[in-house]
Amino acid sequence: MILVCGIHGSGKTQYCNNLKLKYGINVYTASQLIDERIPLNQNKTKKIDQINRRQEVLLEKVKSLLSCEKNLILNAHLCLVNKENKIERIPLNVFQSMPITEIHLVECSSVEIRNRIYHRDEIVWDEIFINKFIERERKYAQELSELLNVNLKIADTSLNNKKNIILPIAPKYIEKILSGEKKYEYRKKLCKNDIDKIYLYSTAPVKGIVGEVKVLGKIEKSKGELWDTTYQHSGIDKQFYEEYFLNNSNACAYRLGEVTKYVSKIPLENVGIHYIIQSFAYVNDI
Repeated sequence: MILVCGIHGSGKTQYCNNLKLKYGINVYTASQLIDERIPLNQNKTKKIDQINRRQEVLLEKVKSLLSCEKNLILNAHLCLVNKENKIERIPLNVFQSMPITEIHLVECSSVEIRNRIYHRDEIVWDEIFINKFIERERKYAQELSELLNVNLKIADTSLNNKKNIILPIAPKYIEKILSGEKKYEYRKKLCKNDIDKIYLYSTAPVKGIVGEVKVLGKIEKSKGELWDTTYQHSGIDKQFYEEYFLNNSNACAYRLGEVTKYVSKIPLENVGIHYIIQSFAYVNDI
């Protein structure tokens, strides 16, 4: 079971929807599962009562779902705002009772969170309080990761934290990357920023992000030198290489590492891109 946590307005909903496409498993929201049994009257606040009882209901619901499904994604919180307007941790035993295999903490800047909450719910949250909530969630996520001995991934969805790129690549070369045959992606120019991963956008007729690959490095050398050091894992023949770099003295490449193939493609619209990418596009975690 994948636990996705984070404060309201951090972009968790879209992140969960993309995880669903990546892994082909269903997403459930903790609050919705609980509200089926204990309806919540928030009166446009995020203050929660009956926290312990609500978590008991959640455990029952999760257990019932897992009796029918092999795996699922749970969109939940690690902390809640109680009736006294204090940040309260959800009891540790709740998470210890779940078969959690990995934790994803979705974060965002306090300013963006404040604006998203106001836009969605017309609630004004204090930025200092939001930062305190973010810190509490992060600290608890790190503790849970250690106690449950599961991997913690922190995904920053802030608009100014674009540390990855989407790269459009022809489907036949995408398949070679996903199979591990192609470990270098050649380009006439590389992106300027240091990046963690490349999201593989398969061009027509597929038209979707079908996987991701870790970036181990960026290389720029003379055409001959680059080919001599990379051709064994190029995924292309020398004639194609020479034609591609015909008018260039130097050649560039991304050195590719661990690859993840998605179960279903992710449309560009899901990551906020509504145009055709020509060379690459910077993007945050998706």
